[in-house]
Amino acid sequence: RYPINELRSGIQGTVILRVLVDLDGKPTEVTVESSSGNRNLDRAALQHVLKTWRFKPAMQNGQVVQAYGLVPIAFNLQ
Repeated sequence: RYPINELRSGIQGTVILRVLVDLDGKPTEVTVESSSGNRNLDRAALQHVLKTWRFKPAMQNGQVVQAYGLVPIAFNLQ
């Protein structure tokens, strides 16, 4: 969800998150790898991914494993 103050101010940006995906596909650890330049956009992206996203877990030698991935989240006004 776009933070309301940033939306009203026309602030845009892309944050890249580093996400640790657990065996069940849930993100267990989310950190900002590259900031959007706006703390509120970064926080909104981080919280959204941690609370609502689910991933397909990584596989290694036929087994499900924990793995890190980079996820870009773009906040664009269009």
